[in-house]
Amino acid sequence: MGGEGSMSSAIVSLKNNRSLLKKRRYKKAKGLLLSESQKQKVDIKKVCKAELDEIKHRIRIKAKEKAKRNLTLNITLTLIITLLCWFAIKLLDGN
Repeated sequence: MGGEGSMSSAIVSLKNNRSLLKKRRYKKAKGLLLSESQKQKVDIKKVCKAELDEIKHRIRIKAKEKAKRNLTLNITLTLIITLLCWFAIKLLDGN
């Protein structure tokens, strides 16, 4: 029969893949990660409501400034690209 060699190599490949899967030890590795990791507790600073409002206000101001800067940059780049395309078209029409 034709194809016997390729079929037997496929079977051998499947057997090898199964044996590799059996060698994995997820639970053992997971236990090592959880038990021996260097966990550090984060101390969260208690802040009063007035300070939280001030922080929120500063974050909002920075976000607005960033949005304005992005809008200005986008408009400027769009105008530059449009003008470059216009000049390119005018040069091509002139020839």
